Amino acid sequence: MTKLEGSLGYVFVERELLARALTHRSFTEETAGEDRHNERLEWLGDAVLEMLTTEALHQRFEQAPEGQLSRMRAELVRTQTLAAVGRDFDVGPHLRLGRGEELTGGREKDRVLANAVEALLGAAWVDGGLAAVTQPYERGWRGRIEAIEDPATYGKDPKSALQELSWKLWQLHPRYVDLGHEGPPHARTYHCGVQCGEHVTARGSGASKRSAQRAAARIALGRARQPA
Repeated sequence: MTKLEGSLGYVFVERELLARALTHRSFTEETAGEDRHNERLEWLGDAVLEMLTTEALHQRFEQAPEGQLSRMRAELVRTQTLAAVGRDFDVGPHLRLGRGEELTGGREKDRVLANAVEALLGAAWVDGGLAAVTQPYERGWRGRIEAIEDPATYGKDPKSALQELSWKLWQLHPRYVDLGHEGPPHARTYHCGVQCGEHVTARGSGASKRSAQRAAARIALGRARQPA
């Protein structure tokens, strides 16, 4: 697990804490004599993550109102974000899973990875307090916070955010165009375009029409925010 500690930027004094943070309940249910899984550490890590994210957002966005801060925090601590951080840290290969969880792709499941990341933060806190979680948090979340361009739209559904921005800039509502689909019925990919008058156009793809529209809106948002 030295490689994982290198990714986290923290070396555990109590190695058992690190092992426990990576132990899924399914492993303890299938392993004789093993009864310590990561759920308690996950519970603690959830609180640690929310505290650190609250402080980081409060410092970076001094003018943002409470509603925007809360929405940004919710986006940064949601399961999908935590799972992405887990993949950045390469947590999956280090997890201790039961056979059933292993066979169903547990190492790549968002929920399993997200829980393990929270447990790692909780374990680091127990092992060394605030100083121990600082580096893992910085490596996992600082870049994501610094990449936030507009607190007013971050964390919103991209279609809603594009509609608000398009009306604010040009007094226009986005128009979505179905560009068809490809692939077999069980694995189709849909394509969609979006236009904000003559100002911004984009296209996106997804596993459903809605996800394709969201992908197109997300790209259009980025283009709309670029300086003229």
